This record gives sequence, C-alpha cells and structure tokens, in this order.
Amino acid sequence: MSGGTHNTHPRSLRGIDGNVRLTLNDGDGFDTPETYRPGCAREAQLGQAASERLRYILREANNIGLQLGSKSCGYGRYCGVLQADDVNVGDQLTLSQRVPDMQELRVAANVEIAIRWDCACDFDLAVQVWGDDPISFRTPRQASGTLFKDFTSSASLNTAWETIAMPGPVDLQAMTVAVNQFNGPTSGAEVELRIAIDGETWGRRLSFTGPADRGAGFEQTLSRRASANPAWQVVRPADPMGAN
Repeated sequence: MSGGTHNTHPRSLRGIDGNVRLTLNDGDGFDTPETYRPGCAREAQLGQAASERLRYILREANNIGLQLGSKSCGYGRYCGVLQADDVNVGDQLTLSQRVPDMQELRVAANVEIAIRWDCACDFDLAVQVWGDDPISFRTPRQASGTLFKDFTSSASLNTAWETIAMPGPVDLQAMTVAVNQFNGPTSGAEVELRIAIDGETWGRRLSFTGPADRGAGFEQTLSRRASANPAWQVVRPADPMGAN
C-alpha cells in the first residue's frame, strides 16, 4: 500500500488498495492489547473490547479517512492516521469519555498536562494554579509541579512534546492552562493537548492561526487568564473533560 490520503465508506475499507490491517500506535510505544497470543487473560479481554469498540466506530461512521505515511514503520507496513467522520480513531479508543464530577476536579491527584505536535516549530506549555507562580520553560520547577522535556523545535510527533506533572492534590478549577506558538508557520499549526488524572486521560486538539510571538504574550495571558494574541490559547482543564 502506498502513502497518501484515502477516503472511503466504512464498508469498503478493505477495498482501498488490497488488504488493510488496522493497529493502534501513536509513535510513543503505545499499542493495543493483543488478541493474537495475548500475554494473559486480562490482555485478551482488553484486546477483545478494543476490537469491538473499533468495529463499532467504523460501522457507525459515515466517512472514513486513512492518511498513510511515505515510509514503512516496521513489518513491511505503513503507519498512518485513521479518522472516522473527521475524528482521530486513536483518540476515540484511548481518551476517556467519562465526565468527572466537580469534587474530583477540586482535589485531583497525579495530574499530568501535556502537549505534542508534528510541525517544524516550537510550542510551549504554561500551567498556573491561581495564587502560585506559573510552571513553564522559564521556571520549570515549582512546589506544585515540574515541567519535563522542553523542545525548541521538532518535525516528529515522537519527540515534540512537553509535560507538566503535578502530584497534587490540586484544584483544576483554579488553574490556567496556556499553550503558546513560540515560532513556526504563520497559520495551520496544531497541538494535541492531554490532561490526565490518576492515569485517566482526556484530550483536545488546538489549532493556531498565528503568527508566532516568541512568548511575548506570556505575562498578559497568564495574568488575565485569556489569550493575549492568536499565538496563545487558554484552556480550562475541565473543558476537554466535558465538565462545566
């Protein structure tokens, strides 16, 4: 199968270009539980559940898009992105659909907030618990948490990421999460935002219209809890979780 983008009706997926085998891998070592030779009974159970969920998503979708890379990613296969009705299927399989209650958000433990991107550009993450100093590349370590892995640029989703870990408990309702396009293209750049509580993960895709501002709106964005310019986006942690 060659690289490129293919759009098809769900029931003709195997007719794209010969046989299609779907696996889930986000480039960071994550893979679905095995149904063929599982390591234990629990893995077999989870693998079956993931397979049934995938079949349901594809069966109910009106349109499916399959964007393939130009190179093999192992075993003679091409890696790519599968979308059902313009939504990443990997996200639908791995991100939580549960809506946490307000009490969970106010005393959240083992919180991780992360961004990742795949353009030749630089994005920065800043998190501030109201009343405390922000955690960012400027001050990566605070009493409330620590920033890990600050990249200046990357064209690979495998390496372009930043994570802020906060052992907690912290009040997510009293927190500002800000993402900045430090440099890169003037429009069309996108970031995946992930927020996890005790290993349960929610997410949202952020699109930037640019231009990048090299962090110029840092103080204004965090002090006002609102974007200083198009190079900044501010997200309430509860929003990707569907909690209002």
